[in-house]
Amino acid sequence: MIKLYGGRGEGASVTPSFVAAGAGVNAFNDLDLEYPSVAAGMVFFAQVYSQLGESSGAPDGWVLVHEFTDGAVTQYVYRRTARSTGSDSGTVTFSMTLGDPNQGRIYAFEDVALADFIESIDDTYTTNGSADGPTVAPNGPARLAVAFVSSNNGVTGMAAFTGESGGDWTEAVAEQTSGNGPGIQLQTAPLAAGGTISGGTAAVDGVRAIVIGFALAGT
Repeated sequence: MIKLYGGRGEGASVTPSFVAAGAGVNAFNDLDLEYPSVAAGMVFFAQVYSQLGESSGAPDGWVLVHEFTDGAVTQYVYRRTARSTGSDSGTVTFSMTLGDPNQGRIYAFEDVALADFIESIDDTYTTNGSADGPTVAPNGPARLAVAFVSSNNGVTGMAAFTGESGGDWTEAVAEQTSGNGPGIQLQTAPLAAGGTISGGTAAVDGVRAIVIGFALAGT
């Protein structure tokens, strides 16, 4: 399922990029996710995984970008409505169903357009130990494709997508895994000239995997 969001970056020349990730968190209850240390003006996204349960909603100051459920596994991507101040610290709590294996992490990106910067949301799911790459078709050049990958068993590692067309997915930061089973991962693909990135597969070690992908418009 692909949803297109009109962007303000049609004439953008600077492609967004990943900057930093906070510490990954594993818990059987609420997730207290740590902010990464970044400069002012950057955009925060939170990746949240829930096995057998669900999030109770976005914390104050955050909005849901997209969610997808396959069987008992759910992945959410949230965005903080305010940009980074350059002095953000501490944690933000995402309320989760108690007793379920939950996992999450906050990421920061720079050179993101000031408004309407999320384009071409796509989600995929697989049940065979691999993850299918999303189809991301931004509205213009100077875009960064992002793919949030979750697996119900990523303990032995999660690889980058291979075999995709239109770009090259790479891991932005090492995946977060846990002894509880789940694994979460962020992959990025610069699309400086625009175009569409699609397809590919990644080994994720789990029976159920969910991918949420979209493009960030640049400045």
